[in-house]
Amino acid sequence: MRLPMACVLTLACACATTRAQNTLSQPADTDKLPALVLYVAPAGNDAWTGTLAEPNAGRTDGPFATLERARDELRQRRRTGGVTDGAALLVRAGEYELTKPFQLTAEDSGTAAAPIVYRAFPGEKPVLFGGKRITDFKPFKDNILQADVAAQGFKGVRFRQLYLNGERQTPARYPNTDPARPRTGGWAFSDGKPFSMYQKPPPEQETKRDLLVRADDLRAWAHPEDGEVNIYPRYNWGNSIVPIAAFDREKRVVTLAQDARYEMRPFDRYYVRGLFEELDAPGEWYLDHRTWTLYFWPPEGPGDIAGATVRAPLTENVIALDKTEYTSIRGFAIECCEGSGVALRDASDCQVVACTIRNIGGRSDWSAGIEIRNGTANVAFGNDIYDVGNYGLQVSGGDTKTLTPAGHCAENNYIHHTGLINGHGCGMGVGGVGNRVAHNLIHDTARCGIFGGGNDNVIEFNRIRHANLDTEDTGGIYVCAGQEGWMRRGLVIRHNFLSDILGFGRNEGKWECPRYSWGIYLDDAICEATVYGNIVARTVLGGSHIHGGRDHTIENNIFVDCGKQQMTWSGSKPPNTLEPQMRDKYQAYKDSEVYRKHYAKFAALNPETDGPMGGNRFVRNIICYRDPQSSLYVANNYLPDKNECDYNLIWHSDAPLRVNLPGIAPEKQWEEWQKQGSDVHSVIADPLFVDPDKDDYRLKPDSPALPLGFQPIPVEKIGPYAHPLRASWPIVEAPGAREKPFTSESPAPIPWPAPPPPRTAPQATVPRLAAPVTVDGTLAANEWPEKTLTLNQTPGGTPIAGAPCTMRFGHDGAYLYVALTVPVSTAAKIVPGEKWTESDGAEVCVRNAQSAPPGPTFVVQGYPSGKCFSVSDAGAPAESAAKLGAAVRFAARINEKDWTGEWAIPLTAAGIEYRPGLKLGFNLGLRRTDTAEWIQWFGSGSTWELDKAGTVTLE
Repeated sequence: MRLPMACVLTLACACATTRAQNTLSQPADTDKLPALVLYVAPAGNDAWTGTLAEPNAGRTDGPFATLERARDELRQRRRTGGVTDGAALLVRAGEYELTKPFQLTAEDSGTAAAPIVYRAFPGEKPVLFGGKRITDFKPFKDNILQADVAAQGFKGVRFRQLYLNGERQTPARYPNTDPARPRTGGWAFSDGKPFSMYQKPPPEQETKRDLLVRADDLRAWAHPEDGEVNIYPRYNWGNSIVPIAAFDREKRVVTLAQDARYEMRPFDRYYVRGLFEELDAPGEWYLDHRTWTLYFWPPEGPGDIAGATVRAPLTENVIALDKTEYTSIRGFAIECCEGSGVALRDASDCQVVACTIRNIGGRSDWSAGIEIRNGTANVAFGNDIYDVGNYGLQVSGGDTKTLTPAGHCAENNYIHHTGLINGHGCGMGVGGVGNRVAHNLIHDTARCGIFGGGNDNVIEFNRIRHANLDTEDTGGIYVCAGQEGWMRRGLVIRHNFLSDILGFGRNEGKWECPRYSWGIYLDDAICEATVYGNIVARTVLGGSHIHGGRDHTIENNIFVDCGKQQMTWSGSKPPNTLEPQMRDKYQAYKDSEVYRKHYAKFAALNPETDGPMGGNRFVRNIICYRDPQSSLYVANNYLPDKNECDYNLIWHSDAPLRVNLPGIAPEKQWEEWQKQGSDVHSVIADPLFVDPDKDDYRLKPDSPALPLGFQPIPVEKIGPYAHPLRASWPIVEAPGAREKPFTSESPAPIPWPAPPPPRTAPQATVPRLAAPVTVDGTLAANEWPEKTLTLNQTPGGTPIAGAPCTMRFGHDGAYLYVALTVPVSTAAKIVPGEKWTESDGAEVCVRNAQSAPPGPTFVVQGYPSGKCFSVSDAGAPAESAAKLGAAVRFAARINEKDWTGEWAIPLTAAGIEYRPGLKLGFNLGLRRTDTAEWIQWFGSGSTWELDKAGTVTLE
């Protein structure tokens, strides 16, 4: 691994090849100049030599006028051997408007011994614009001005940004923005019958192209195909900005020219932009690409334009380094482009330092203030990045097949107000292998503070606050892996301070903030992360969240007032919904000697048995929370024998500690949790923070956390630090959500349907049969009672779209018999196999409802193949579930228009003693792939959530 250049900037970024070892040392000799120095100035001339910092008295020589001329001069001198110890190109203060990106290639590279630097002249701050001014505005109509932009170099350029005196202006849109409610106002909402965010859409609503418009939002547009729809589809994880293909006013359907990111569901928020008819409010603008005329309503009226600067972008990037080596960009202000301010692609040993980057677009998912993609050992240091359309900074590189690290480093940057166009715009993104982001200050982001993944990346000493202002199901630091979950390992997340991780979304007809977010979110089965020494304060659903992953260590962290629960484990029902994809991806890695040597836990992985969430350690953490309604833990599909939770210090002001154990009374949950082997050595006591009301979570010397092995967190090292290559110091934090909390906004009304009337959980009587049922999958008339019960509810309790299913009951004192009939359009539509969530199948969930507390909930699954499994998804002890599974009988039969199943469930094997009048908690749920529906007797969320389901009484 090469080290970054040690001259000019001398940012010696020792990026080691072993994981978690990237470091950045202090620079030295930052102003030392090489022998060759060229100058660029607004008063320069490209016909001069460029060797003088300012024009001579006779104006016969002086600096160049453009960066391109200086670059080309350097190329020429290198060809003739005129560059010995590198070169510095110093740019004087002033404004430089670029009509194309300033491009550096391999031809412009320096070397380790002779690096190249493009930098601001000492003490000055030149501004590079990826666009140019627009002038010659004339009156058009009322408050609207017009300008011919074709004559000003914009013909053929459909720019999507416009700035007035450095402030971003609003494309003409419907509905208009609402200054009083900048986030909750200014939206329209798609029409249709609502369904749950995580419920599969009904077939007629499963669309990424057709947006159903509410009657109140119908508009008259001469050229709808000129416009775009900005919509947050379905999950509210981010938005899609999609061109319009057509608008059928009669059908109230806007057809998109491309797919939205996800299916659009009713009541998704959106607006339409870029149509002339919607130019009706101050600050709005419209570009007519037929005549290349810009129409603009200045915020303060036409007089506001006098003496003002209106500017639009011409370039995708302002500066682009492609396969360049040993080159640095230092000390510029960079503004006004459609993509990334500075893009490093396949570059190596290059640096972007001490720059101020703002007013950057968000045209692509990769766009950022600074984009580092592929290459090796690149550095982004000491930059101020804000008011950007997408990410503040993106870093990725390295080879996930060979685990070769890229060694990129992003340190000491100040990033705020990101995602102004792309709602997934995070403060920073880090992926690939062996990269490091450290000592950054990040706030006011549309989505995560830091979004990550990959292998062996390090996220440390960052200060993150007020993140996730536009989206939900997210975190302050969010990392995920998806289909490659078992392979994406080795992340280190340490010594970060996160607070006020908000989240924003809809709860039926009400916008909520904070909503649905965590502090450190380990999502989608990413594995083997080390989460150490972090402080997380004030989140919504927990300080951390493990979603399906394995082998994580969460240790020595402080979690304070982290919302509804303080820690979340979310295992998936076996098989994990990602398991089939992960198994497929695993085949390409399973024999990799690199992986097997690098990750001992990967080498020990058994894909046949290690699907469920396991191998995780939650130890020596401090958990302190005050809300009496909050739980300590939520542990869904958590197996105590496969995960470790212990030696923690917990303080809830002597209030009961709740863990969501099904069927256990709240006051008994902590005792039961410890009986299962968790938190046996943990201590309940005040941690003795120095000053928690001022977010000072240092520990007093007599803190009871210290005897448990807790190590003090070096809070004094968290965040940016003074340095000659910081763009600004001290940092003055910009106002945002901290100064004006969302709770001060009035929630925008949503035309949400009236809530359904309260539902009453069903009760049914199970008749005693004269003779046992022959369990063969055939529902013989002489075996079963004539009475049937209907299954026609979704898990949310709403009516299903397809044909209802039916079930029958019976018992003989020893067995509970259940029969099920599932109509299908044709037997060919039944998906075979025994993979829950993917195959057709059903599950009977039952527990003793008369014991105190209610007995464990047993889940017995049956498939059309005739296979049956007793699983512990609802928390029944594994040995008890296995005992029942060995004794239960099941058979199924596939017919032309349905499939049927019969269960004989032995009561004693479930620990239930029969007596007349015995009450059982009961529900039956199934997956019908023919109609893409989940169907239950009583919609209770998960079928096994029997607290929300029905009861049956045995005669």
